[in-house]
Amino acid sequence: MARYEIDRSPYTVADLCELFGESAKTVRGWIDRGLLGKPMRPGREPRFSERAVRRFIREHPSEYDLARVNCHWFVMVLFPEVPKAEMPRGEAA
Repeated sequence: MARYEIDRSPYTVADLCELFGESAKTVRGWIDRGLLGKPMRPGREPRFSERAVRRFIREHPSEYDLARVNCHWFVMVLFPEVPKAEMPRGEAA
């Protein structure tokens, strides 16, 4: 079972890289530009709440490629009220 199915927040840079299918350089660029908001742990390994990630997804769709995003996680973040039984199967390659 993947980490995000157990505890979806807070997200580390490594988590965001895996879930968005992006490099650490790209994710750190988002952080440097303030696209993910302020980290929950400033001065340490940055972590971001699910709410901050949801806001990023909605406000900056041109920053990520849906073909690379983990689709199961993406739907869970955008629609947390949807029962797991109704979640799409499979993940982005």
